Order: sequence, then structure tokens, then C-alpha cells
Amino acid sequence: MADISAETVYRRTFLMVSSTDHLTGLTGLTPTVQIKKNGGSFAAAAGAVSENAFGWYTVALTVADTNTVGELAYHITGTGADATDFVDQVVRESTSFDGTSQVLGTPAGLLTRVKNLLGTDPQLTDAEITSMTQ
Repeated sequence: MADISAETVYRRTFLMVSSTDHLTGLTGLTPTVQIKKNGGSFAAAAGAVSENAFGWYTVALTVADTNTVGELAYHITGTGADATDFVDQVVRESTSFDGTSQVLGTPAGLLTRVKNLLGTDPQLTDAEITSMTQ
């Protein structure tokens, strides 16, 4: 799973494997990428798909694809390939007091914000950080 900043372009890489042996990466496909934004229905991704090598492909997600905070589910199909399904998280981004960009909604992003506010490491446990982000 990837954390994707809301309303940004993002290149998401995925693997397409043979529906015959379920292992071999397939080249030469024209994958169809369907995405489901948080609370929505599956629809075609706006971004173009390009082939990398060895069955790996990349979809260039656009701002229109990443404009809804929450889960972003994928269903990707191609002739002769097993369907590929996974979920990413689209998160809000914020600028901290030191001018750096921080991704909110992740434990690391939250801890960085707390450190910036306090000027020190608060020594929070993983469980405390996780409970603050839920």
C-alpha cells in the first residue's frame, strides 16, 4: 500500500502475471485500470498506462484520479493475465512550521508534526502514535 498525497500526480507500478501459470510476468499487454475512490464506484483511471519490462507496468495517475481522500482501490485486467487488485491510501498533505511538506494520516507524518511543534522528540510509543491516527 502506498500513501498518495491528495490532488497530485502519482506513478503507480504493478505486475501482470500469466493466467496460465500464475507466475510469469506478461509483456505486450494493454492493461485496463479501473479505480474506486473512497465512497465511489469503479471507473476507468484517467492516467495512461505504460509498460516497463518483465510484466511490470505503470499507471500515471492524474489529479482527477487522486482528488478524493481515503481508500483508492484498483482492479487491473489484461488479456491472458490474472486480474491485479490492491488498495492505496490518498491522504491530505500539510505544510509544517519549518516549511516542509508533511503527509498527515500516517504515524511518521504525525510524529514529525509533534516533534516540530514541541521542538523535541516526545518519545511516543508506536501504539500511542497509531491511536492518534485512527
